[in-house]
Amino acid sequence: MTDVVLSQSCGGAVTPDTPAARLLVAIPLYLTVPALFFCNWEAMDKRHVVGVMATRKLYLASAMRNMVAGALERDDWDRMVVLEADMLPPADAFLRIAQYPDSLDIVGSLYHQHPEPHHPVVYEQVTDTGFRPLHFTQIEPMVEAPGLYEVGAVGMGFTSIHRRVLEKWDTETPMWDSPDIGHDLYFCREARRQGFSVRVDTAIQCGHLTEIAVGLNTVRDHRQKLISQESR
Repeated sequence: MTDVVLSQSCGGAVTPDTPAARLLVAIPLYLTVPALFFCNWEAMDKRHVVGVMATRKLYLASAMRNMVAGALERDDWDRMVVLEADMLPPADAFLRIAQYPDSLDIVGSLYHQHPEPHHPVVYEQVTDTGFRPLHFTQIEPMVEAPGLYEVGAVGMGFTSIHRRVLEKWDTETPMWDSPDIGHDLYFCREARRQGFSVRVDTAIQCGHLTEIAVGLNTVRDHRQKLISQESR
């Protein structure tokens, strides 16, 4: 059984009295898009979404570059929310993001890699180009106390980026193109170098689609299997 359901909740706003941010959703579409992605999209509360941008059949770094350029031509949004087409966010995730304090720059969600042992797509930086997924023992306390935690990098699967990050980006530094690490790790590394914060919101837990949705219970099941094997 999967722990991903379309009606799941991330627990409401961080700061409910904060004026709601206007959200522009950026979706890099793959060649094929799972039907469950669209079902989940329909189930999401989009009252604070002011627009949707999408690209199709582009390398992710190119897609992000094109969508950022298009977004900055608009003045009707406060946060760009990247939503990749294999993600299943909670139904009320946009509501939570819209109430983030204005001081938050880049905030990713909690989801897990497809292959076992299903590492979280949340990283600590260990060298200039080296990033290591947080260990399950590091993530578990963050899940037990859901909230915002500063980290080295997050994946772009379902991630909020404040407008100022894109507007104030150092024009001498490419935003997405890196010769040595993935575009999402590179973006987070360079953002931190420029003084922007990177956090994960463990209250927003997303399914990561393959033939099944990989969630936190999948990770726990895998760890339990390993423990059982070691005890034999």
